[in-house]
Amino acid sequence: MSLPTTVSVPPPAAPERAPRRGPGLVNLLSLALASLLLAGSIAVGVWLVTSAPVAPSAPAAAELTREASRQSYGGDAYTGIQNAAADTEQSVVAGANSINGFARDLRVAEINAESSWWGHLWKGLAALIIVLASANFITVLQRVGSAQRTA
Repeated sequence: MSLPTTVSVPPPAAPERAPRRGPGLVNLLSLALASLLLAGSIAVGVWLVTSAPVAPSAPAAAELTREASRQSYGGDAYTGIQNAAADTEQSVVAGANSINGFARDLRVAEINAESSWWGHLWKGLAALIIVLASANFITVLQRVGSAQRTA
């Protein structure tokens, strides 16, 4: 009995492909996530703009009033001392009111400078968040549209 010298082997079968779901589900998910990101970023942007620091009103400080008055009773020393005390009180009250006004103006300028800087920063951050989310949303829309045209 003789053995055949050549053996015929059938060609390998082509591998079976797994069923494809298509890009529809992935595109739908990415579009939904991009929509959520856009809505969330718009909400955060609106919150940042509305809660941005603004300059509060000037701090209220009471002014001092004069209690003593200058009267003339004659030429004795006691009247001179009374008049000197009244003049001193008026000078002290005027100086205290002047310093109080300067301190109030200084605090108002400080508040305005601080709130101006933070307010602009918050509004810029809000705009940046909304622009980035909008760019992401537009990119996803373009990808979904091109996938639908090729399908």
